[in-house]
Amino acid sequence: MLKKARDPVLEKIREDTLRREAIRNQSAEDLADELAERLSRVHASFLFLSDRKSLQKFCLHMSASPAGIMDNAWNALAIGLGFDLLQVQCVRYTAREDFTYLILMSYATKEDAVLGHLIKELKKIQRLDAFTAVQDELKGLASKLEETEAEESMEPSRRLIYPPKYEELKKELNSQLFFTIKQIEEKKERGEEGEVKVVEWAIPRHREESRVQGAAVVRSVPAGPPRVTPKVNVFLTFAEDGAEVAKKITKTLRTAQGKRPQIGVLILDEQRRKVEPNPENFIMHYFHKMNYVIPVLTEGYMEAISCKEPCDDGMMGSLDAKYAFFIKDLANKYYQSNWCRNDKIRCVVPKDKISILQHQHRKLDPIMKAFVYDTEIEELARRITSTFTDD
Repeated sequence: MLKKARDPVLEKIREDTLRREAIRNQSAEDLADELAERLSRVHASFLFLSDRKSLQKFCLHMSASPAGIMDNAWNALAIGLGFDLLQVQCVRYTAREDFTYLILMSYATKEDAVLGHLIKELKKIQRLDAFTAVQDELKGLASKLEETEAEESMEPSRRLIYPPKYEELKKELNSQLFFTIKQIEEKKERGEEGEVKVVEWAIPRHREESRVQGAAVVRSVPAGPPRVTPKVNVFLTFAEDGAEVAKKITKTLRTAQGKRPQIGVLILDEQRRKVEPNPENFIMHYFHKMNYVIPVLTEGYMEAISCKEPCDDGMMGSLDAKYAFFIKDLANKYYQSNWCRNDKIRCVVPKDKISILQHQHRKLDPIMKAFVYDTEIEELARRITSTFTDD
């Protein structure tokens, strides 16, 4: 009896179905190995093209570490991608963006950064969940590049594949990296990394023996302001439209009144010679040494802390205005690490700028809730000095 010939159309459907099922059943590890090989020459900067939705998805998965798994989040990935502990700590304590996003952005500026290596590191740190989240996009990229090579009859090569206008993209990514991590990378390239080190800092809590531990990155311990005798020191931060109020506050705090002792005041512009060589390091170093940080709330200040990029007023512009955002960012991180207890930030509102109290940013910002008017500085001084008076 003759067998009935198989329908080629049905056979094709059957084969396609079996192929899709095989792909679906393929383990994540096997797929990771396959894509790591296919993307071994594809530069990591491809992640930063178009709308970056796949990149955002990847960062979200890396930030959400699976329960019960430790030490395999963005920091472990950073080490695997060639970043040292100094750079990891630098990112942890000063970064303004998502940590994974910043690490990938920095990685993508390196000439030899490839997606294949990124996938291998994800497998090594057991974070294939993040890989799986974007595997379709990565497969699509690999297929598209392979088709392009085939169409252009390109011979197999070990040269890296860069996106169009890579140099422009690299310049754009570099401009978004904050100063400290770029400086460390440049020093490593010049063989000067020994000049940069990490120091631990500790912040005494009010009338408590416990201390908050953290880290700050410094080139070397900066030469600080002249030694002051006050037991209490504050860091004044303000924009240009708050400069006159800042002068009055400084004069009041630095002048002892009765039993109320003198209070030390740090202003960046007064320490310009010591700040300018490395502003971020100077600010990080002294932020944690100050008992209080006192922002002067004005329209200019609100605008300054809403900008991620420092205002560019040249070398002669106000350092206090230029780094208001950076100081506020450190204040936010301190507040979060201190279990959302505000024992460090005390704002001052000028009486003639009382409308600032209705500013949407201030209303939504918990650390701006603690404020006094500029006519109440002496009372503020008495309160903060009594807090640190020995019992």
